[in-house]
Amino acid sequence: MPSKGYDTYPRICTWAIFDDGVHETPITIYNTHLPLIFNFLGKKKAIQVLLNRIGADTMKPLIVAGDFNACPKSPVWQALYAAGFLYGGDGRASVHTLTIPTVCIDGICTRGPLRVSSYAYVRTHHGLLYPSDHFGVSMVCERTSLHP
Repeated sequence: MPSKGYDTYPRICTWAIFDDGVHETPITIYNTHLPLIFNFLGKKKAIQVLLNRIGADTMKPLIVAGDFNACPKSPVWQALYAAGFLYGGDGRASVHTLTIPTVCIDGICTRGPLRVSSYAYVRTHHGLLYPSDHFGVSMVCERTSLHP
């Protein structure tokens, strides 16, 4: 259920657990959309709710993706780094609208026994028609341990 607890607009975090049938520990993937750029307190509270939900077990393979509405050097990302997450991107712009400066506010981070082998921005468009005001972000990663 979307929540408006920290922002004007409803925000949501979805997650899924993927079991490959080979490894003992499944991979959990979270996808979120944090409060708007200027809502610093809302983002701080929202990222803490997410990190509390995820927990402190750094041996579990986890992926957190989404529109963080914050740049990679921001307190939001610093909280992810402090929780053991690694950012696979290079900080290139992920937003391309006329109303928001061209910045990197979308990303994918990993934690646990995962290695990022590729990270890319999906810049597909037809002329001036784009599927979104943000570029998509994609990543390929693999487990660093072959043991189940």
